[in-house]
Amino acid sequence: MLENEDKQANPLFLRVYLSAYKSGLVAQLGATNWVVFETICTYMNEEGVCWPTQEQIAERSGVSVLTVNRAVKKLLAFRFNDKPIISRKKVQTGYYKNSVYTVHPISQVAIFGGQVEAVEEVSTFVSTNVSTKDKAAQPDYNAAEKDETLNRLAARLQKQ
Repeated sequence: MLENEDKQANPLFLRVYLSAYKSGLVAQLGATNWVVFETICTYMNEEGVCWPTQEQIAERSGVSVLTVNRAVKKLLAFRFNDKPIISRKKVQTGYYKNSVYTVHPISQVAIFGGQVEAVEEVSTFVSTNVSTKDKAAQPDYNAAEKDETLNRLAARLQKQ
């Protein structure tokens, strides 16, 4: 059996819990840092330990090694609920020092039988208050205009 066929026959999944989004974790990290973090997670074992190189992370995530380097620094400094989502230990192997990462349960990502730590969800409500300076740039819709727009939209949908 070819290696690719074997991988398809025995799929492996990361579990990214919805709480990563509902708690605000992903929003706080930002898109690039989240992609790099998730890519690191694809290498981890059940205990959350892995040792990908920055080149491997860059190739798998589709970003440059420089971007990976910056993101890893931010990820190592990042705290969620005062806890790190990832830590790194440098291990000397011959002439080189390799990074060994540990993905922590607060990260809301697990693999195999790994568990995550419970976190609180945050409100996703975004204030629509606009300063008086910005109000001039905002269109002024009154209730009648909104109702008319909704009625036209409903009529179009019924025709389809």
